[in-house]
Amino acid sequence: MIHSCHALFLAVPYPNLKSLNLAGNHLTTSMTYLADAHLPLLEELELYDSKLNTQSMAALSRGSWLQLKTLTLASNRIHARGVQYLAGAHWPQLEAINLNVTELDGSAMVILVCCKWPCLQILGLNNNHMRHIGEMPETSQCSLLKHLHLHASNLTDNSLQQLSKPRWRQLETIDLSNNMLYSISALVQASWPALKAIRLDGNPSAADAMAHLSKVDWPSLERLYLCR
Repeated sequence: MIHSCHALFLAVPYPNLKSLNLAGNHLTTSMTYLADAHLPLLEELELYDSKLNTQSMAALSRGSWLQLKTLTLASNRIHARGVQYLAGAHWPQLEAINLNVTELDGSAMVILVCCKWPCLQILGLNNNHMRHIGEMPETSQCSLLKHLHLHASNLTDNSLQQLSKPRWRQLETIDLSNNMLYSISALVQASWPALKAIRLDGNPSAADAMAHLSKVDWPSLERLYLCR
């Protein structure tokens, strides 16, 4: 197990490194060294279960990785404050960020949607404490977001009103499985012309979902999950 990135990244530069996996290590205080490392071609960074916290995100966000496309931060204690730090990062090529199991609430999702990551297509927020999602802007710089994962995030019926707004028109897949949705009536208003797959399984609403789903207009839908 690695406990520090200091020697690894400051002693030897890796100018051609594209993929870095440090998952499962104890890197709470090492993000400053990682952010200062010379990794101009880095595209994939895996920090799953690395004992990271809010302050780790403050340091990580300083990383100047202009080619970064995929960032995995799942199973760390990041919280909404940590997401605020991440939102300030300059990663113009970022396409996917995994924040599953990071103790986030609904405010974190609003922050992420407003991030200046114009290429973001995949947002993973599974197994968090979203419950109520705050007011969303109608437009944002994350206009390419296509895949939204909210499995087992304690979402309630009120959250669906925000997800039904026009700013989500570009969605192709959305996972709302295993939440606390008792009614999906708000989804009738959702305009998702590009939606290909939706998961609603594992919610109390599964029993009467078909009555509401018969009214939606999702012409591209290919996969629908409603099992209990």
